[in-house]
Amino acid sequence: MLCQFTLSEDKTENYNSIRNILKSLFQLYLSGTHATKEQRLNVINNLIASDTENSIELAFELLDSSLEAWHFSSHHNFDFGANPRDFGYRPKTNQDVEDWYKLFIEYTAELIASDSQVSSSAKKILSKNLRSLWRVSCLRDVIEKICVEISKSGMWSDGFQAINPPVSG
Repeated sequence: MLCQFTLSEDKTENYNSIRNILKSLFQLYLSGTHATKEQRLNVINNLIASDTENSIELAFELLDSSLEAWHFSSHHNFDFGANPRDFGYRPKTNQDVEDWYKLFIEYTAELIASDSQVSSSAKKILSKNLRSLWRVSCLRDVIEKICVEISKSGMWSDGFQAINPPVSG
């Protein structure tokens, strides 16, 4: 239902935006929800499967939020009347962090490999987040494997630039 509200909102709506609130529900920290990573991925997958441009665009915004590995912030407070609420799901171990990102990275890689209309958007989202994901050392093997797979279908300059910072002369 939140997705439907978001899709009906004007994209230029910046004050108390439903879109920003929804995106914050898909990040690893400060989401304000205890929905599982699988439940969140299911929402993204359903939006992509809907095959409408606005839904697919929203799906990639949510996927982008799920792949965010630094600069977490919340677009809502955690109070509900007189009852304080917690900040939502919080990984307890490094394995929880790895499992979270691995799920979303592998899903993104599947979209890229599908060579469908969403493949290029998936590449953009992954390359946008590669540098911050690379800083999570337990993800490097997964990232390297996926980057090798992607590069088999041709040069992926955005991904290369994301991991390899420019050399200053």
